Amino acid sequence: MRKIKFIFFLSALICCIGCRHESDALIIDETTEEYELYDYYVDKYGNEGIVAYISKGRYILVISADETYLPWGPLNEQLYIINDSVKYPSSVYRDEQFSIAMLHIMKEKGIAKYPAMCWCYKKDSAATSPYGGSWHLPSYNEFYNITQYSEHKKLNKALTDIGGTPLNENNFYWTCSEDYTDYITIKGQESDYDAENRAVILTPKKTTSGVKDRWLKKNSHYVRAVKYIYYDTY
Repeated sequence: MRKIKFIFFLSALICCIGCRHESDALIIDETTEEYELYDYYVDKYGNEGIVAYISKGRYILVISADETYLPWGPLNEQLYIINDSVKYPSSVYRDEQFSIAMLHIMKEKGIAKYPAMCWCYKKDSAATSPYGGSWHLPSYNEFYNITQYSEHKKLNKALTDIGGTPLNENNFYWTCSEDYTDYITIKGQESDYDAENRAVILTPKKTTSGVKDRWLKKNSHYVRAVKYIYYDTY
């Protein structure tokens, strides 16, 4: 029943944000296999990754074995509009609902305009759904959870063992979270960072930059894709 409610909610979300792909199927990957943290994962397209976060009895979150270096997207365009009284969308939507919604919005506007998300999405080039097979650019909270709940050395060893690229603790990685007013307050600086021009960057050490210009969407930073796989009992 909980799984049915979740799928119903996402279907409603499609309508709310103006989906023009009514005939496309929504892909939610499911598994009956039990995964442990740092386990190897490969999808049907050959994309490899490592299990980096587990919500017991609900889903696993896989991080891609590879990474790239790309800009987020164009300036002067805020994609996700929220009520001014809500500081961050995760207070309304669960993380996976927010980041998948961002993927959908970018698809509707032309995903090629958003190189970081487009690179993640193209991992599912054979998929026909507007959601692909759910590889996407992580939200701030998703990337933070990966670095919060997995040990950096163990995660990097797992990535290296499969021939992947380890996460560099000092690199800034893009998230799909735009920089909403008061989203992150940097000591000694103004709090309004113009969401239409800036998105949130984060290092695996859970730190970001106090240099506001580094957050500009036109800048290139490192990019990792993530993917949810749900347990079929959820």
